[in-house]
Amino acid sequence: MDHFTHIINGMDIEGVLNGGDMPVVVDGRFTGEIHAECVTLGEHGLFFGKLFAAHVEISGQFNGELVCDTLNVGATGKIDGSVKADTLSIDLGAEVIGSIGRAT
Repeated sequence: MDHFTHIINGMDIEGVLNGGDMPVVVDGRFTGEIHAECVTLGEHGLFFGKLFAAHVEISGQFNGELVCDTLNVGATGKIDGSVKADTLSIDLGAEVIGSIGRAT
């Protein structure tokens, strides 16, 4: 992964992020909307808003609306909201509250 967008721990970003084909890593706090090919929400990451991506990995706290092709919720991941994913895996220890459906 040579080029990617990284919101580091301690950063607080608000707005709309269009990552295109570039991966997005959120280790800080993001409020708003992200559109990207691949998004990783790190263990210390906080997300509030809407997320649209092909591949999503969640190890932090997600609150909002998520639409993706593939979603993996890690053991430290917490989701509170609406999830639409074609492929979903949830590791032991993860917390998911809300609705889950297919993206297509």
